[in-house]
Amino acid sequence: MSAAKKGLAPWNKGLKNIISEETRGKMSAAAKGNTSHLGKKHSDEVRRKMSISHTGKIRGKYHKSEKRLCTRLAGFKTQLFELS
Repeated sequence: MSAAKKGLAPWNKGLKNIISEETRGKMSAAAKGNTSHLGKKHSDEVRRKMSISHTGKIRGKYHKSEKRLCTRLAGFKTQLFELS
């Protein structure tokens, strides 16, 4: 805060209902966004499929230590397909 503003009251002190009801409604509608999967859980079958598809993948250049683990699990991926 600058020295010139020190000690002065803020512009909105004591004001109520600065934002109109119409604007509040627009802000509320914009904040709702995509709620298509909220509160739902993936089934066990879908979770297993996602696990298989992510097995053996390298996440990025910062996860080089996981490269050894991913190559070791690559053979395990084929075993998962045989079980299903």
